[in-house]
This record gives sequence, C-alpha cells and structure tokens, in this order.
Amino acid sequence: MLRRTIKSKVILVPRSLATMSCSTTERGDSCCHVPENHAESKSRSPKLLCSPIPVRRVLHIDDDPCMCLLLKKKFKELFPEATIDTAYNGEDGVAKVHKSVSEGSIYDIVTVDHDLHTCPERLDGAKVIRMLRGLDKKLVLVGISSNNIRREHLKAGANVFMQKPIADFKKTRTQLEPFLTA
Repeated sequence: MLRRTIKSKVILVPRSLATMSCSTTERGDSCCHVPENHAESKSRSPKLLCSPIPVRRVLHIDDDPCMCLLLKKKFKELFPEATIDTAYNGEDGVAKVHKSVSEGSIYDIVTVDHDLHTCPERLDGAKVIRMLRGLDKKLVLVGISSNNIRREHLKAGANVFMQKPIADFKKTRTQLEPFLTA
C-alpha cells in the first residue's frame, strides 16, 4: 500500500494503482483517475479522488515581464482561486514576502527566477531563495531557470525546480501537491 495525502487525510492506495493518471478540474481540484482496465476496478466504474488544493496567493519573482505573464496565466489555470502577484526583482520579491508574513497573509507559492538582471544588489535566484527561506520555513519555493542549476536552488531551500522552457505545467502542480497538502 502507498500512502497518499489528500486534503490533510492519509489514504492508503494499493501499489497497483500507483500509475493512476491525475488531472485538474475547472475548480482547480486535483483528480486521480483509476484506469478502467485496472483489475481492481473492472467490476466498478472508475474511481475519482479529488482534493482541492488551498492555494490563495502566488508570487512570481522574475525580471522578464513576458515570463511573468506566462507564469501568471498558467498558474491561474492550475489554481483558479489564487491571487497572483509579480515582483520584477529580488529585492521587491523579498519585500512583498516580508510584508505578507508580517500581515499574516502569507504566499502559498513563490516562484523565483535565477537570473534577475534588474537587481541593483545583483541578487540571483539562489540568494533570494535563501532570504525567503529565512523569512518563512513553510513557504513553498519554486526555483526557475533556463540553466540546469537544480542542485543550487534545492540546496538554497527551494522545494521544487522547474527548467525553462516549461512544457508541462500539470506536472508542476503534481510536484507542488506534496508541499501544499502537508
């Protein structure tokens, strides 16, 4: 049996169902479909396990306005109820997170690009991630870069790393789910 956490509940799923496919509903719920041809589901209709992921606020830190727009659009599709903010450099991003922590309206997800050329202090994404991790240990941080620097971002404190170009945003949601439901 595998343990799955869905909306703060642990559900035991047979190992044979570990390959079930997952998708997102219009409301932003995560749904896992058991294949119809699966031995355990032949006598029944396919099972559907849905769990709304409580994402209320997202912040994208990137100096590229086009990338910010793309991320905003894609994250809005994944989390339709979320408010999505943007910071065009590391200092503004850290300031927005600091303000949200002090006001008690913490961001659920913060994406951080690595190359932030507009930063006056020359903060790169790894430095920003370290600063953000120091502000809030529970913050879900996503490192983003066109370079393969996954290890650097994860070592700095990112929960997930996304390599540009990002082709599959549903995979991103799947990667984020364990951190959002914990």
